Amino acid sequence: MAMKLFCLISALLIFGEAANWGGVNNFFIHTLPDQSRHNMLDQIQAAGLKVIRIFIGTTYAGTKGSDSLGSTDPEQWEVGNYDDSILNTIDQFMLDCFERGIKLNIVLHDRYALGCWGADAYVKKYNLPNTAPNCNTKVNQPWNFYWNQNAQADIDRRLVHILTHRNPHFNNRPWGSLSEVVFAFAPENEAQGWMNNPNPNWTCGRVNAMRPYVTNGTLIITGGGVTWEASLLSEFFDCKNLDVVSVHDYDLSTSGWYSNMENGRNLAWNSGKRLIVEEFGSTGNVGTKSSNIPPIIDTVNGLGIPVMPWEFVNPANDNDFEFYNEDPLWFSISCRAKQALSTKGAFDWPEIDTRGANSTACQGGGGNLPNWAFCSASWQCQCGCCSNQYSNDGKYKCTPGGSANRCI
Repeated sequence: MAMKLFCLISALLIFGEAANWGGVNNFFIHTLPDQSRHNMLDQIQAAGLKVIRIFIGTTYAGTKGSDSLGSTDPEQWEVGNYDDSILNTIDQFMLDCFERGIKLNIVLHDRYALGCWGADAYVKKYNLPNTAPNCNTKVNQPWNFYWNQNAQADIDRRLVHILTHRNPHFNNRPWGSLSEVVFAFAPENEAQGWMNNPNPNWTCGRVNAMRPYVTNGTLIITGGGVTWEASLLSEFFDCKNLDVVSVHDYDLSTSGWYSNMENGRNLAWNSGKRLIVEEFGSTGNVGTKSSNIPPIIDTVNGLGIPVMPWEFVNPANDNDFEFYNEDPLWFSISCRAKQALSTKGAFDWPEIDTRGANSTACQGGGGNLPNWAFCSASWQCQCGCCSNQYSNDGKYKCTPGGSANRCI
């Protein structure tokens, strides 16, 4: 007889209070074939998870034993010579997410492509120490990438190129304005991770370069550090144009998580920033992971901070920080994500739809007109909103994700 699992969800929110939320990581989900990609997104939606984190970079076909089709980095062959194939793929993925009420946390570059686990075009141009594919961080110290002003100008051009890429599924608007489907952009994953001599101005410099191109309430996030300490650097909280500080750590101590996240929450409150736990996880079989991961979620959720475990993939490897839809772990993650939606958060998150697990950005208006069709009243639109909120020409169109006070 199969064991039945029950998730108790209490409505603890007082009207007007901001809810907490949960998300998940899969850095290459956008490279999966349609059926596999849709299946994973459907499970994420049903689990009540609101944000999926992805990376822009090279992914090999069959990554992690999946049916990934692979992708090429926008600067696969030469710095500044852009191939938008992966961006075009993510255009469709954005639509897939939007239709399910899921938002993206998009990482625009990966520190570990700088000669660690991989070697991108910056390794060759700036003669970075290369230990790929067997990362050796003692040798791989890419100082020239982070300290060289020419390299900083190159990466800034990459960031701007991506942020100004236009998505044909969203009225041909630039990515940086797509607040209805993008939660946040990070300049890099774990920037300067494991470096002995990090540049304290690097992250904020990239944030400042991004800021003019990230609009309509879309957020800019740090991309995390390799530990609690590296994630909570004072220069992050002092960076005016940064919105969210993200924390990465794989320590399993709930007391450590509590003390460090309580400190991080206070730093965020005092600086006008917000805080999320963007990466954490456990190795081992599903039983071991089920013992290790939920207590950390409970601890961080108890502080009102959103959590995003690493990493939701199919198939999951016991020897890596991976999980799929096996119970009781997936049930535990889903239950806690749904509980977060009904509990008070430490921060306001107007960017996140916290109405429930199956809510979508398009609530339905009963009309027949599809998204971006010209309209004169909201009742005409399938999504129930006719506005010029995201219209490049000022004309009224059926607007997915339109603000209620802008709908006519």
